[in-house]
Amino acid sequence: MDWIKPLSHPDYDRLWAVCEDLEIPLNVHGGQGLPSYSRHSSSALVMTAEISFFSHRPLTFMLLSGVFERFPRLKLVMTEQGCAWLPPLLRQWDSTLHRIRTDRAIGELRFSPDQRLPKSATEYFQQNVWLGVSFPHVPDIAAARDHLGVDKLMWGSDFPHDEGTYPYTTLHLRQLFADWPQAELRKVLSENVAKMYGFDLAALAEPASLLGPTVEEITRPLTELPENPNEALLANAHAAA
Repeated sequence: MDWIKPLSHPDYDRLWAVCEDLEIPLNVHGGQGLPSYSRHSSSALVMTAEISFFSHRPLTFMLLSGVFERFPRLKLVMTEQGCAWLPPLLRQWDSTLHRIRTDRAIGELRFSPDQRLPKSATEYFQQNVWLGVSFPHVPDIAAARDHLGVDKLMWGSDFPHDEGTYPYTTLHLRQLFADWPQAELRKVLSENVAKMYGFDLAALAEPASLLGPTVEEITRPLTELPENPNEALLANAHAAA
């Protein structure tokens, strides 16, 4: 919508300042920022091809416009967008920002001092950004852990969408995390999100013990799919094959 200012606009700085001061995380949900599509038989397929690009734009606008430079304590959580796209994108942006700092130009584009960010994209990510990762693939979340750090990852089920983990959430967790160290498992499944949103894990311990799953359940590798597996289970089974 043309009448909404982009997130890079300085008018939002007052909002970012309040969120930073009050330690309120900003949350960006996948599938947002879509353009208008006509009522045509191909529109749904076109949308699936573009949805990831538009979902990532908030990070692009905020990081590259210097929002994270001006507000280093601001917290941005990117949810339901996977994680495989970030390591290569950060490497690309690191290279671009380095060229701007050293050469002050990219091709015919010239960059003034106020346009040259002093840190790398990876440094801004580590400073300001976290991921709520819904139904990831096994190699993707392992690579994200190794490249971005386990403290940046929070697992999500995407309930109640068809592509989410329900009703086989525990089986899905076994697919993903059976070989992870328990300390990292606890971070991704509880501690990181509790720290981000101020949840009291001690108060939640009793209902969690009734609902499960337990660490012991998750650390048992999944060797066989149920009779009617859902999309999340099938995606990782195909990736493993």
